[in-house]
Amino acid sequence: MLYSRSAQYAIRAMAHLATLPPGIYEPVRDVARKTRIPQQFLAKIMQTLTRRKLVRSQKGRGGGVALACPPQRLTVDDIVQAVDGQDPGKECLLGLAHCSDAAPCIVHDVWKSLRVELGRTLQSRTLADVARHSPAPPKRRKRRSS
Repeated sequence: MLYSRSAQYAIRAMAHLATLPPGIYEPVRDVARKTRIPQQFLAKIMQTLTRRKLVRSQKGRGGGVALACPPQRLTVDDIVQAVDGQDPGKECLLGLAHCSDAAPCIVHDVWKSLRVELGRTLQSRTLADVARHSPAPPKRRKRRSS
């Protein structure tokens, strides 16, 4: 997995928020249920996104979370950077501590060009694009009763 589960969940939840009318707040528990993301995990992600000013939150009746700006102005890269911070793709693909242009590992040059292309792609895709092309969230597997 190139990006964290937190980043994946953030993208999924924000894609859902992008489908709501502007200014409409939805409770985190409802977002969690509709996107099939664990509620406690999503609550922490939403706190991070609120601190990074990608999401607004409102307490009380009629409260919840909403996008802080139009989905056309947010890129997938904005979301990943807000949740994961520094791009994890900048690390050596093989996990070597001393991999660089000066001392490259065996896959350095290929990974470097793929990383640049991936960065361009994430910067060129907006949240609106993701929301338009998002399939339904995966169904939770039923637990077997013993």
